[in-house]
Amino acid sequence: MAGALEYYLWVNDSTGAGKITQWYTAAQAGCASGTGTCSVTPPTGLAAGAGMWWIRTWNLIGLGPWSPGLSFTVTPPAAATQIAPSGTIGTNMPTYTWNAVA
Repeated sequence: MAGALEYYLWVNDSTGAGKITQWYTAAQAGCASGTGTCSVTPPTGLAAGAGMWWIRTWNLIGLGPWSPGLSFTVTPPAAATQIAPSGTIGTNMPTYTWNAVA
């Protein structure tokens, strides 16, 4: 929207509607000049699973239309692979070892 002063971010995660509903100024979104890419990182964590988000603009003339929804999936990390201890061990205070997960 030409001259957008604020942007309204709406995010649904797998738990339902309205997980994030927040206005951001163009300056907060890093696009106060009206050009380039806007972005924000809200402090709200999302649940694993399917999600969707929308953005709406505003200026002194009024509200712009909602963007089309854009879907995404939040994927938790894979299971770690255990290395030790395994089988019969000779201590009651073992060290537990596993492979890191990227």
